[in-house]
Parts: sequence; C-alpha cells; structure tokens
Amino acid sequence: MGIINGTTNFILTQMAEHKMDFYDVVKIAQDKGYAESDPTSDLEGEDTVYKLSILSNIAFGKNVSPSDISSQGIKKINQEDIKYAAELGYNIKLLAIGDNSETDLELSVEPAFIKKNHPLSSVKNEFNALFIEGNSVGEIMLYGKGAGGMATGSAVLSDVIKICSLTGKEVLLTNTKGKIISSASREHRYYVRFEVVDKAGVLGKIADSFGKENVSIESVVQKNVEKSTVPLIFITHNTTRDSLMKSIDKIKNFETVLGIENIIRILD
Repeated sequence: MGIINGTTNFILTQMAEHKMDFYDVVKIAQDKGYAESDPTSDLEGEDTVYKLSILSNIAFGKNVSPSDISSQGIKKINQEDIKYAAELGYNIKLLAIGDNSETDLELSVEPAFIKKNHPLSSVKNEFNALFIEGNSVGEIMLYGKGAGGMATGSAVLSDVIKICSLTGKEVLLTNTKGKIISSASREHRYYVRFEVVDKAGVLGKIADSFGKENVSIESVVQKNVEKSTVPLIFITHNTTRDSLMKSIDKIKNFETVLGIENIIRILD
C-alpha cells in the first residue's frame, strides 16, 4: 500500500498540521505547482487509480483495468474527521492498497485512518511512499517526492528513456488479466460520522440498526456541543462494507439523522 499522489498528501498534511480549510489548501497546492488548474483527477483519486493499476501489473503480474478498481477521493475529508482521527491515534491518508494472495486480488484507492506510528503516517506534504510486504523480504518502504515540476519531469523522462531503449522483444507490462474481488465483500474496520438531532434514544436506534445487519460496534464518540445537532461517531469491528451500507441505507432515513458525513476505512 502507499501514498502515490503528492498533491492529496500535501493537502491532507496542511489540513492536519495547520487546521486549514480544504479549498484554501487546494489553492496553495496550485500556486506551488503541485495541483493542476483542474485538480479533479487528484482529488477524486483517479490519478492514484491509474498508478495502482500499473503497480499491480508490475508487482503481481496481473493486468487490471483502472475502471475495475474501487476508488474514493478526499473531497469529503474535513477538520472534524481529522480531529477525531487524531484523538483516536490516527492520521488520514489517501492510500492505494493492493493485496494479492493465491486466489484473491484486492485493489482499492481510498482515504484511510492509519496509526500514527506506522511508517506511512509520517510521510508528509508532497512526498510519496510505497510500503511493501513480502513473504521473504518482510517490510520495505520506498520514499521520495511525488509532486512538483522537477520530480514529475524526472519520472516522465526516465520512462521515455526506458521505452526508447527497448529492442521490441521486451514486455513492459503483462497482458494476463487479473480479476479483482470486491473490496465491499472483505472485512475491515470503519469510522462512521453522523450528524444527528441531540435527542434521547438516537444512539440506541442507530446501534440497533447496525446490529440487525451484523455490524458490531467497537466504540462510540458523542461530543456535547451547545446546539440542537451533534456529531455522532461509530467505530466498527471488522465488517464488510456491504453490511455497513445496508445499515446506513436504513439509518439515513431516520428523522433524527440529518446526514452521514463520512465513512472511512481504518487500518491497523
């Protein structure tokens, strides 16, 4: 897994360390040359998806179309999520994740809570890193700049030179098709943030709906604020995203639930 988009990592770092608004940081990233005039591809995770498709081909020898990789960008991340992540001992990073076994290949691009003591958690600003775990080699991390004119230009020139040096017999990437299992069917822990009416019984009703879909709750955070609505945060035990979304499809129709503000995967 890795941080392979320097623009989004710069944005999330600035939001976390300087408590800045999302769109204010996007403007700074554009001024610095990290983000394009239209940053949609970065912010929606599209750029990261293309890179993950190439990396999975190199690492796993399987050709996977970018359109088959599930993805989620960072536009919904705000100061509330960053604050609660920090309180729980995590940072938020946009991660490309590839998990290959003898029978299954899971690929996804998504914001995730990652422990503050994890090596990827310390990767800041426009820097990228790949965290690799192999059966024999163990854990390795590759680290370097991932955004900006010189870093991007160097990478592009390196690829052009490599292509020009081919004799016609070498194969850069395999055409062997790889089948991805649905990330929604794999079990993970999740952070779910609701905005609810500050009223007795709301927490219990939501928890009951989770239970009916076998979504087990690890912890709940409810902040006391002096207004009629409050944030309500659930941390789940391992569950499938399919089960989680079935619960949320029902919960979002409750009169006391004003919005599902964010759903973020938790990595340990």
